[in-house]
Amino acid sequence: MNDTAVQYHNEDLVYVDPESKTIIGKVEWSRNGKLKSLPMPQQGKKEEVRMRKRKFSPVCSYKSARRIWKIGGALEPRQPTLFEDALAKVIEGQPYWD
Repeated sequence: MNDTAVQYHNEDLVYVDPESKTIIGKVEWSRNGKLKSLPMPQQGKKEEVRMRKRKFSPVCSYKSARRIWKIGGALEPRQPTLFEDALAKVIEGQPYWD
């Protein structure tokens, strides 16, 4: 399920493996519109008789994965909007967060 040649968009929802800091793949949906859970791969502890807690891969947007786990290159830092610039946009009727 590891798609190395796939280019993701910032708004794509993806499964992430936080230990290896890789993207596993795009999020899959069930027939009723719910998110399919993807269990985390177990590493080395195959002899355990009882699983105490089942872990699942985290789901987030590709942009969040890049920011949190530093996956797929660094994001350029955002310049903060000055209060005067935001106020001028609000007076004009434009959204100030663009």
